[in-house]
Amino acid sequence: KDELMATRTPSPDADPSKRPGLTEMVSKRAPRTGKKYVVLGTGNVGLTLVEALIARGETDVVGFDIVAPRRAPAKHFTFVCGDVAKYDDVRAALAGADVAFATFALIRYQERLA
Repeated sequence: KDELMATRTPSPDADPSKRPGLTEMVSKRAPRTGKKYVVLGTGNVGLTLVEALIARGETDVVGFDIVAPRRAPAKHFTFVCGDVAKYDDVRAALAGADVAFATFALIRYQERLA
């Protein structure tokens, strides 16, 4: 049996609130790289990723979305407003990027309401 595919049942007395979060795990297990990161989509998942990257010491993190996030890190974060459905917007956001994460969703709820 492939170890990567194996699953195990957590102990009944395991407390999920004591498990480390993404930020803590990234800080411990993934050292700072000094690269430029672009996170396409700054909703809940994207912003959590941005915060984890900054917590581990990254200093050049860009967030890209159609609206600014409700909360955003004060340091080492730049927000770029644009539409993932527009090639030129995405291309501009990715300029100089070493790593890009796509955490966006294409939801056109405005069109359904019309």
